[in-house]
Amino acid sequence: AIENTGTIRIVLNNTNDMQLKGTILGELHPAKHYLSITISDTGTGISKKNISRIFDPFYTTKEVGKGTGLGLAATYGTIQNHNGVIAVHSVETQGTTFTLLLPSDKNITIENPVKPTELVQTLKTKNRTATILFADDEKILRETVSSFLNNMGCTVMLAKDGQECIKLFKKHHEKIDILLLDINMPVKSGGDVLKEINQIEHKAKIVISTGYPGEDRYLVKSDNKIVKILEKPYTLNQLAKEFEKILLTS
Repeated sequence: AIENTGTIRIVLNNTNDMQLKGTILGELHPAKHYLSITISDTGTGISKKNISRIFDPFYTTKEVGKGTGLGLAATYGTIQNHNGVIAVHSVETQGTTFTLLLPSDKNITIENPVKPTELVQTLKTKNRTATILFADDEKILRETVSSFLNNMGCTVMLAKDGQECIKLFKKHHEKIDILLLDINMPVKSGGDVLKEINQIEHKAKIVISTGYPGEDRYLVKSDNKIVKILEKPYTLNQLAKEFEKILLTS
């Protein structure tokens, strides 16, 4: 981040040099030629404590309401989809450099097998799929979580606000296993959703998602179908583990 004034420098190069400096994420596909994109700034830099987590979905050091923690996670996902890597090097008080390296050869055929996870194995063991209704007003968050859960073998329904969530739940409540519900949404809040869906007989387990730790603790006491309050920022790995616990006991 740059406070007040500073410089951002962007450099694009064709290269066959695969030497990268700093923390490197991703698996680079072998190629003869690569496209290198370097973005550097003269900002405040990133601490060693934070640099290992900056690509985690929903992780942010910004104030509540100032960021979703999904920008770098989405960037990393895009780089992975193009079979490249991303490296970050930072010195506190001096600045940060991100380097993206992408194979630029034509006619590259690449296979990207989905790696098994505990959640995938759980679904296979129980010989079933899980149906998840995810309600959140952040579009990029819905897309990121939906893509992740689909890859895990889940069926995902999405709602952009409380009213849409209620409509989907009433229509599909018999087959919904888990409702992942953001409390702060437009049109109707997560609290409004809970009031309406609890008038319906259902077996869905409810996971509350909130960016304001502690504010919704009372909900667990008032609704025995709420099995977890997931505080933002959380990682996709955390989400998978929580869903695995729920599915193993249901």
